[in-house]
Amino acid sequence: MFKQCCCCSPGVRGPCGTSLMKLDYRLMHERDLPQVLAIERESYSHPWSEQSFMGCLDGADECWVLLADGEIAGHLVLKIILDEGQILNICVRPGLQGRGIGAQLMAFAEDRFTVRKVSTVFLEVRSSNTPARRLYDSAGYAEIGRRNGYYPSASGREDAILMGLQLEVDGT
Repeated sequence: MFKQCCCCSPGVRGPCGTSLMKLDYRLMHERDLPQVLAIERESYSHPWSEQSFMGCLDGADECWVLLADGEIAGHLVLKIILDEGQILNICVRPGLQGRGIGAQLMAFAEDRFTVRKVSTVFLEVRSSNTPARRLYDSAGYAEIGRRNGYYPSASGREDAILMGLQLEVDGT
């Protein structure tokens, strides 16, 4: 099951006014890291390192890239332990933000969690990251806690907002 928003359905012109791209998901490979790291550096003041991604690629995490017209447009890293899931990293290439691609990644994550019978999903976000917080709110996530001074920032430290989502799983 794959959900599409109006901005990313084939042949549809969305409210953002962009023409649509062909979107495909595939597992991330080590050869993708130069592009993934470039997107991270363009997007975040404190991006993930190559070591962080390698640890996820070598471990039990699910690492995905979203291709738009064959080019990496975003990436997603998911952790699943029993019936709990966590979105460890989600990122959209800055030039493609605001076109529904983040919503596509969130829907894809939910589908992956559903396939893996995950009932509870968590994520954390910088308190200053208003666009991401709006995206997570629109995907049904709710604030469930806060880690004071968790993230480094240009002005010292900033809080992490913990968010959660309950999913319906067959048989529960």
